[in-house]
Formats: sequence, C-alpha cells, structure tokens
Amino acid sequence: QLFGARHAMRWQGIELIERSPHERVLRFRSERRLLCPGPGLLSTADRNTMRALIHEYCLARGVTVVERRWLI
Repeated sequence: QLFGARHAMRWQGIELIERSPHERVLRFRSERRLLCPGPGLLSTADRNTMRALIHEYCLARGVTVVERRWLI
C-alpha cells in the first residue's frame, strides 16, 4: 500500500517493471500502473523475498526492467 491506495495486480499480468535509482521505488505496468516501495527500502529479508518473486514471476517470463531516473 502506497499513498493510502489499495490496489492489487497479478504477477502474470505485469508487462514492464520500472525502477528508480537504487531500487527505492518500483512501478509495475500492465493494463494499469502500480507504484510501490522497492527493494532498496526494505529489510534484508523482505528485499530478498521481493527480488525472488520478481525473478520467478516476471524475469523468468521475459518481462523487461528499465531504470527511470525521474521515478520517485
């Protein structure tokens, strides 16, 4: 939950992942966009879990990850 919004997105629907420098923010894109705290802001255990989920459900399917320096 970020900025008081409650949205959900299925891993299978993600088509693009945008990340800010140092992975502080991630934006998952599908038919809509979901902005969330990135691994750079999480504890070590949560960071590792998030990266494992992204790898398993997105990168393994060929989802592109791009850095957006302006993404906050």
